[in-house]
Amino acid sequence: MLKYMLFRNSKIQMVPADVFTNYSSITQLYLNNSQISTIQPSAFNGLSHLTELHLENNCLAKVTVGVYNSLSKLLILNLAYNYIETIEEYAFLGNSELQILFLDNNRITSVFPYTFRDSALLHLDLSYNAIANNASNFDLAVFPKSITHLQLSSIGVKSFKGLQDLSQLVHLDLSNNSLSTIELLSSARLSYLNLSFNSVSSLNSFSFKDMQSLDYLYLQNNLISDIPIGCFKNLDSLAVLDISTNNIYQLRVGVFEGLDLLKSLNISNNKISYIDETVFHPLDHLTELNISNNEILQINTESLLNHLNSLRFIALHNNPWECKTLANILVTLKKLKIVVQKGPEQYNTHFKGIKCETYIYAPTTSSSPAQDIPNFQNFFQEDFFNTNFYKFFQTPFNETLMQMAKSVQKEYVGELSQLNNIQLNSKVDLQKIFDNYTNFNKEVFSKLLEALNKRENGFEIIRETNIMLIIIIVLVVIGVITLYILKHFDVFKKSSNRIRTANHTTNSAEIEI
Repeated sequence: MLKYMLFRNSKIQMVPADVFTNYSSITQLYLNNSQISTIQPSAFNGLSHLTELHLENNCLAKVTVGVYNSLSKLLILNLAYNYIETIEEYAFLGNSELQILFLDNNRITSVFPYTFRDSALLHLDLSYNAIANNASNFDLAVFPKSITHLQLSSIGVKSFKGLQDLSQLVHLDLSNNSLSTIELLSSARLSYLNLSFNSVSSLNSFSFKDMQSLDYLYLQNNLISDIPIGCFKNLDSLAVLDISTNNIYQLRVGVFEGLDLLKSLNISNNKISYIDETVFHPLDHLTELNISNNEILQINTESLLNHLNSLRFIALHNNPWECKTLANILVTLKKLKIVVQKGPEQYNTHFKGIKCETYIYAPTTSSSPAQDIPNFQNFFQEDFFNTNFYKFFQTPFNETLMQMAKSVQKEYVGELSQLNNIQLNSKVDLQKIFDNYTNFNKEVFSKLLEALNKRENGFEIIRETNIMLIIIIVLVVIGVITLYILKHFDVFKKSSNRIRTANHTTNSAEIEI
């Protein structure tokens, strides 16, 4: 008795009506990978025992009423990879036994409320369609309440509602959509949740409320920057958590509280630079940890392993490790027989393909002012004479200016050095200093400007780029001398005041006597 029929990879373009009337014993029919674009109504009449129908990879443009309605025993229908745009509202009426339906990779834009009415559908795949283009808030209530596995990857959904109506749902895939927030409400039976490759930017303590049965949670490739403490506290059964490829900067202690049964954690491809090893404290059953592709410089391996007693596998590559640090980490892990994933590095410095950097630190030395003084003395006694500044004053056109500088050094600096010992009981000496100093200022500037403007035999007295520097230095020298004189002038005034006060006190005392 014939049980299945194969027409794979054929050039059939149309399935005519009543073509299988004499093959009622067939349970599996394969018409996939052909060129079928048309199936006439009643084409499958007579296939009363058919349980599987495969029509994937054809050229079908729509699902019409009257084609599949007679297949009362049908369990599996595969219509994936066609060009289907429309599913007529009652196209599956009469398929009460249908459990698995593949409609992925088509051009479906809408699902009518009664499309799956009266079906016992358990597994539905609508991935890679454009369903949500016609709905700003996709309503999951269009699916039968019996459904347990729902594949809605890459359908363009931005938000959805009605999840609470799917009380039997165990598996939900909403990856590759445009979700920005998570509002799952209650899904007590949900075991698998895939929200990867969306635009989720934040989580809160209610994001996964009442999901005590959740075993697998995938949040990779989103825009999450922070995970609040308490976010996973109700996920008592969670075994796999993937939060890789986000914008996470830190993991706060307590963020994994409640994940006592977690076995695999992936936090790779984030921006984490520091990990407090105590953040892993609740993860007693963790066997796999991936911290690759972050900005981690250091971890305390012993402390880490004190909190991860069951760890058997770790990925460390593509962090800015210093080679010595990385070597110590690998030695410790090897002793405990923990497998380290081999990194991709082949041509640069690395251990087990894990790139690292060798930093050469220059020794640091400390010095005291007493040690620096000889260096300054040597500079002014030797190196200073080779500077352009000194050579400027040595040119033939600046001999007068040079002589004046020496005169200042001899006369005025000498006078300034004696100011500490001078008896400032009159203004005569101080006035003399001011007069001489003022005359010196005028002479210096006049000679300097004359020298700067003077040229002979094509030889420039000074490069224009150094003119401002010389003027600034001269001004600084003049300023220092000025401040020094004013300081002592202030001393003179205070001394004069003290003398007058003393005289006044003496006179008063004499009057009282």
